[in-house]
Amino acid sequence: PKQVLPTDGRERQVIRRGENLFGQVGCATCHRPRMILNNPIYQEPNPFNPPGNLRVQDVPRPFSFNLTNQGLGNRLERWIGGRAVVRAFTDLKRHKMTDAGDRFFDNERIPQAGVPTDVFITRKLWDCGSSAPFGHRGDCSTMGEAIMHHAGEARSSRDQFMLLNATDQEAIISFLMSLQVVP
Repeated sequence: PKQVLPTDGRERQVIRRGENLFGQVGCATCHRPRMILNNPIYQEPNPFNPPGNLRVQDVPRPFSFNLTNQGLGNRLERWIGGRAVVRAFTDLKRHKMTDAGDRFFDNERIPQAGVPTDVFITRKLWDCGSSAPFGHRGDCSTMGEAIMHHAGEARSSRDQFMLLNATDQEAIISFLMSLQVVP
């Protein structure tokens, strides 16, 4: 995934303004633009595998490779000090996404692994420009609809988005739609 920018200078400016507004209204608090990996080496099995899964002690030598310069396809961006950056637009944390004012996302009936039905892991946005439908379960037909149903811990950011004029709201959506999966 990467950001795809149009060749038209005005459209690029709109996307840049949308990116700034995305941070200003608080969306980047949970949809963090980047995560830094202290170690770009992927290893399997790894020390974090839970019991019942393949563990490091079960194999003579784990399989590993550097995510910044090995493997098929696109690679992670190298970062300062041998680290790597992942521009995923998530914090990989769970957040309460509904409240009494908007229960749209709370339509599950059975908690899974003890997680309440109104709590979701922050969805990655790194490919939202090429991954409709939208929302945490893919049940919104537009990006605007998904934003409008953010409640709970995200209500403040949603309310700030709603206070923006239509041009600024569209700039944020243009920025989000520029985040795409490319060949």
